Amino acid sequence: MDWPQRAVISQPENHGTGVAIATAILTLRGLDPEAIVAAFPCDHYYTDEAAFLDVIEAGILAAANKSDAIVLAGAEATYPETEYGWIEPVHCVASGTRSAPMRVRRFWEKPCLATAQDLLRLGCLWKTFVIIGRVSIFIDVLCQAVPNAMLALSAGMVENDLDSSFRVMPNVDFSRDVLALQPERLLVIQDSKSGWTDLGNPNRAFDTLKRRNK
Repeated sequence: MDWPQRAVISQPENHGTGVAIATAILTLRGLDPEAIVAAFPCDHYYTDEAAFLDVIEAGILAAANKSDAIVLAGAEATYPETEYGWIEPVHCVASGTRSAPMRVRRFWEKPCLATAQDLLRLGCLWKTFVIIGRVSIFIDVLCQAVPNAMLALSAGMVENDLDSSFRVMPNVDFSRDVLALQPERLLVIQDSKSGWTDLGNPNRAFDTLKRRNK
């Protein structure tokens, strides 16, 4: 696929996921302000890619129908992992069920073991950081949470000088500093079948390789 040159962005510096997403969203607004967009981390693995694509399709449909919400994919939790973030839906769901989009009550970032055990029993979901929504809702939640950063980025893009904007940019974590502050703007779809794994931890990466080679 041929992309316009302005659709390819190189960050001058790393200032966290919030700044990266904000830069991408502002660029996409210039290309198609009505677009539905999705963010995908690069270090994830799925044992069933077709099942994952079903979740993405459901997320796109939810974003199209609920233009005021950002849609998250939440993986079904199978053990009390303390290195993952967790999503607590307003109505937690039974293990193995596929459900319609649910409103989000709150995020839990890397909880202690006792809290993770409680979240598992409640039917809370692992946060995958797969995020879907309209350009307009991304802009809205970012402007609500980090207005100064958005102003600086917008000015830098208008002047074609992202380097200067990034030099004064604070670090912004999109989960902690943006989404967690506005749970009422979020929906979550449970992913029960894709076999999601975050490969950011070397032990999980090796475990995944062992399972694949069996």
